[in-house]
Amino acid sequence: PESQALASLVTQNAFSAVVSYHAMGRVLYWDTQDNLKAAESYEMAQGVAAATGYSILGSKGRGGLKDWAQKTQGIPSVTIEVGQSMCPVAFSEYSAIWDQNKAVAAYLASYVLSH
Repeated sequence: PESQALASLVTQNAFSAVVSYHAMGRVLYWDTQDNLKAAESYEMAQGVAAATGYSILGSKGRGGLKDWAQKTQGIPSVTIEVGQSMCPVAFSEYSAIWDQNKAVAAYLASYVLSH
Protein backbone atom coordinates (compact mmCIF):
# COMPACT_ATOMS: atom_id res chain seq x y z
CA PRO A 1 0.00 0.00 0.00
CA GLU A 2 2.80 2.48 0.78
CA SER A 3 4.50 1.91 -2.58
CA GLN A 4 1.20 2.21 -4.44
CA ALA A 5 0.38 5.45 -2.63
CA LEU A 6 3.77 6.98 -3.51
CA ALA A 7 3.49 5.86 -7.14
CA SER A 8 0.03 7.40 -7.37
CA LEU A 9 1.22 10.64 -5.78
CA VAL A 10 4.12 10.94 -8.21
CA THR A 11 2.20 9.98 -11.35
CA GLN A 12 -0.75 12.27 -10.55
CA ASN A 13 1.47 15.32 -10.00
CA ALA A 14 4.13 16.98 -12.10
CA PHE A 15 7.08 16.33 -9.81
CA SER A 16 10.33 17.99 -10.88
CA ALA A 17 12.44 15.95 -8.45
CA VAL A 18 12.05 13.16 -5.91
CA VAL A 19 13.94 12.93 -2.63
CA SER A 20 13.64 9.89 -0.44
CA TYR A 21 14.86 9.98 3.16
CA HIS A 22 15.98 6.74 4.80
CA ALA A 23 17.93 5.97 7.92
CA MET A 24 21.42 4.72 8.26
CA GLY A 25 24.71 5.54 6.70
CA ARG A 26 25.06 9.30 6.15
CA VAL A 27 25.34 8.69 2.41
CA LEU A 28 23.53 9.70 -0.78
CA TYR A 29 22.43 7.33 -3.51
CA TRP A 30 21.88 8.96 -6.86
CA ASP A 31 21.94 6.34 -9.62
CA THR A 32 20.28 3.17 -10.82
CA GLN A 33 20.45 0.99 -13.90
CA ASP A 34 18.67 2.59 -16.88
CA ASN A 35 18.47 5.97 -15.12
CA LEU A 36 16.77 8.39 -17.53
CA LYS A 37 18.00 11.39 -15.52
CA ALA A 38 21.52 10.37 -14.48
CA ALA A 39 23.23 13.75 -14.99
CA GLU A 40 20.46 15.63 -13.21
CA SER A 41 20.34 13.14 -10.34
CA TYR A 42 24.11 13.36 -9.88
CA GLU A 43 23.92 17.17 -9.89
CA MET A 44 21.25 17.00 -7.17
CA ALA A 45 23.40 14.59 -5.16
CA GLN A 46 26.37 16.95 -5.41
CA GLY A 47 24.30 19.82 -4.03
CA VAL A 48 22.88 17.71 -1.21
CA ALA A 49 26.38 16.44 -0.41
CA ALA A 50 27.62 20.02 -0.19
CA ALA A 51 24.80 20.83 2.23
CA THR A 52 25.11 17.70 4.39
CA GLY A 53 28.70 16.53 4.10
CA TYR A 54 27.42 13.04 3.20
CA SER A 55 29.29 10.81 0.74
CA ILE A 56 27.85 10.18 -2.72
CA LEU A 57 27.46 6.56 -3.78
CA GLY A 58 26.07 4.94 -6.91
CA SER A 59 23.53 2.17 -6.59
CA LYS A 60 22.34 -0.76 -8.64
CA GLY A 61 18.79 0.13 -7.76
CA ARG A 62 16.76 -2.46 -5.96
CA GLY A 63 13.31 -1.03 -6.50
CA GLY A 64 13.19 1.98 -4.21
CA LEU A 65 11.29 5.18 -4.93
CA LYS A 66 14.40 6.85 -6.36
CA ASP A 67 15.00 3.95 -8.74
CA TRP A 68 11.39 3.84 -9.92
CA ALA A 69 11.21 7.62 -10.44
CA GLN A 70 14.43 7.67 -12.46
CA LYS A 71 13.68 4.59 -14.57
CA THR A 72 9.99 4.89 -15.30
CA GLN A 73 9.08 8.53 -14.77
CA GLY A 74 12.30 10.27 -15.89
CA ILE A 75 12.45 12.31 -12.69
CA PRO A 76 15.84 13.23 -11.18
CA SER A 77 16.02 11.65 -7.74
CA VAL A 78 18.24 11.01 -4.75
CA THR A 79 17.99 8.92 -1.61
CA ILE A 80 19.40 10.51 1.54
CA GLU A 81 20.47 8.08 4.26
CA VAL A 82 20.70 9.83 7.64
CA GLY A 83 22.20 8.74 10.94
CA GLN A 84 24.79 6.18 11.96
CA SER A 85 22.87 3.98 14.38
CA MET A 86 20.71 1.05 13.38
CA CYS A 87 17.05 1.77 12.70
CA PRO A 88 15.34 3.31 14.41
CA VAL A 89 17.89 6.12 14.53
CA ALA A 90 18.95 6.91 18.07
CA PHE A 91 17.28 9.99 19.49
CA SER A 92 20.75 11.27 20.44
CA GLU A 93 21.51 11.70 16.71
CA TYR A 94 18.52 13.94 15.91
CA SER A 95 20.31 17.23 16.56
CA ALA A 96 23.24 16.29 14.31
CA ILE A 97 20.90 15.01 11.59
CA TRP A 98 18.97 18.28 11.64
CA ASP A 99 22.19 20.31 11.50
CA GLN A 100 23.38 18.25 8.53
CA ASN A 101 20.05 18.37 6.65
CA LYS A 102 18.46 21.73 7.45
CA ALA A 103 19.76 23.34 4.23
CA VAL A 104 18.61 20.48 1.96
CA ALA A 105 15.07 21.76 1.33
CA ALA A 106 16.31 25.22 0.32
CA TYR A 107 18.93 23.71 -2.00
CA LEU A 108 16.37 21.41 -3.64
CA ALA A 109 13.88 24.25 -4.10
CA SER A 110 16.63 26.25 -5.81
CA TYR A 111 17.56 23.26 -7.94
CA VAL A 112 13.97 22.73 -9.10
CA LEU A 113 13.45 26.42 -9.87
CA SER A 114 16.64 26.57 -11.94
CA HIS A 115 15.89 23.45 -14.00
